[in-house]
Amino acid sequence: MAGAALFIKEDLGINDLQVELLIGILNAFALIGTMAAGRTSDYLGRRYTIILASIIFLLGSILMGYGPSYPILMIGRCTTGIGAGFALIVAPIYSAEISPPSYRGFLTALPDVSINLGLLLGYMSNYFFEKLSLKLGWRMMLAVPAIPSLGLAILMFKLVESPRWLVMQGRIVEAKNVLLLISNTKEEALQRLQEIKVAAGIDEKCTQDIVHVVKNAQGGEGAIKELFYKPSPPVRRILIAAIGVHVFQQITGIEAVMIYSPRIFETAGITDKSKLLLATVGMGVSQASFIILSTFLMDKVGRKILLLISSGGMVVTLLGLAILMFKLVESPRWLVMQGRIVEAKNVLLLISNTKEEALQRLQEIKVAAGIDEKCTQDIVHVVKNAQGGEGAIKELFYKPSPPVRRILIAAIGVHVFQQITGIEAVMIYSPRIFETAGITDKSKLLLATVGMGVSQASFIILSTFLMDKVGRKILLLISSGGMVVTLLGLGFCLTIVEHSKQEITWAISFTIVVTYIFVAFVSIGIGPVTWVYSSEIFPQRLRAQGLAIGVTVNRITNVIVVTSFVSIYRKLTMGGSFFMFTGITVLAFCFFSFLPETKGRSLEDMEIIFGKKSKETKMKHWCNNA
Repeated sequence: MAGAALFIKEDLGINDLQVELLIGILNAFALIGTMAAGRTSDYLGRRYTIILASIIFLLGSILMGYGPSYPILMIGRCTTGIGAGFALIVAPIYSAEISPPSYRGFLTALPDVSINLGLLLGYMSNYFFEKLSLKLGWRMMLAVPAIPSLGLAILMFKLVESPRWLVMQGRIVEAKNVLLLISNTKEEALQRLQEIKVAAGIDEKCTQDIVHVVKNAQGGEGAIKELFYKPSPPVRRILIAAIGVHVFQQITGIEAVMIYSPRIFETAGITDKSKLLLATVGMGVSQASFIILSTFLMDKVGRKILLLISSGGMVVTLLGLAILMFKLVESPRWLVMQGRIVEAKNVLLLISNTKEEALQRLQEIKVAAGIDEKCTQDIVHVVKNAQGGEGAIKELFYKPSPPVRRILIAAIGVHVFQQITGIEAVMIYSPRIFETAGITDKSKLLLATVGMGVSQASFIILSTFLMDKVGRKILLLISSGGMVVTLLGLGFCLTIVEHSKQEITWAISFTIVVTYIFVAFVSIGIGPVTWVYSSEIFPQRLRAQGLAIGVTVNRITNVIVVTSFVSIYRKLTMGGSFFMFTGITVLAFCFFSFLPETKGRSLEDMEIIFGKKSKETKMKHWCNNA
């Protein structure tokens, strides 16, 4: 959609607001899919729900490819959103439930790897389809996703059902047969079966092939009730964790950077649309590369470590972008609070007696601004607001036990920070960002987006291999730290371009490169790890419903970021928006540091992890302040 939007606006004669609605509506309707996916997958099974999602997405792609008018295009976009919502819930659940603990991070991250490889292929197809006529080109861009959707629906008929879902239905012998197929040894399969039976509330000594499982253990209303009406301490912690990771995944600005990357690059001095799109290609390469890396690291390093590395890296890159983005005006303290450090320094050099005094005062103001952010209290406040609601969610929000509160904070946090760090905005609006930087040729704009796809796909693959080796938390910290540096650098560069009356050649290249690096840091940690972490921390009886809550928050945050980025950067300037993302990513890094590591632990151990008192569960102090 990032590349197609350039041509849709021209062909259909729509305005910026309509473009924003077209892009953002997908995630709004994805909420329908996410809210329905939990119960649907508990009823139909994980496999058939994925098939259903594929069919819905297929229909939406066909409608968009047809797209004779803006209303039909919106209907197709809404339909694909529902299918995407189903897939976002069920795909990671299915991967987590069929995977052994030693490879779960790798396998659970594969859906995210596939998504980002799809984005890369989308960027590449955009570049080639741009050669077609105006009316045909963008329609082909939007219709192509129908092909993999059809392929997935067909292939899913050949795959096995989740053994955990089969046990929840009392179909023990079928679950046993599946486990014998996907386990390394018969002993491992039998051991996993016993653990799943115990988690489902079935006597481990039971030898019957088919048993009756009580409704509460089967999910649905029982799962919702256990999640929100007087949840046990472990359940509350798990729910908080799942929602937390999704919330923080979004609110650190990732979506904004990815969607609006063309505008960011355009601000940097790229006016040719072809060059703008070429710059976005680098972002895709960066994102894909590090997501792949994260997949391999997840089961080795651990989920928590990846989250901490990711958020830490985001903090560093965002700070770097913000610092570089600077031209001083106004009160130095106000400028620092807006992230405009260079302009504050110039003002201080004018009003101070010596250069040393000016630099000292600048450091004091920066420290004061950091203290004023009050990272822990802000995160608790954000999560608390995301928890609002009464009635059906009493168990979760009316005097929740400490474990459930921790889970809820974690779940909401990771999803919110994944979105509000701006990645989706960069990915979707990358052509505009590159156009702002100076790329005006449409062919070059689309080529630039291919680079974003390559980056994204490459690092997502890398993340897949690292996830079970390095750990989830480390990757999150590396990712967020790197994002901070790159966002700061990007902000500085774009601010210089915005205040310059002539084209700055180095700023164009710098913007493209830093954007690609930003995508890489996102893709190695906060991008894929959020989904892995939130999909594995819920106990079996709550997994589908609990993940649905986290993903719902994720999609809501996504809609807010995607539909508001243009308005934000017009008010704050492009550079100012990246300063904002930098501050958010710092909060994400702090949040990730409190999450417990789940690398190498079985799904049945998650309540124990969130229920125990350890250094890994210091997050409870955040929750208790809620």
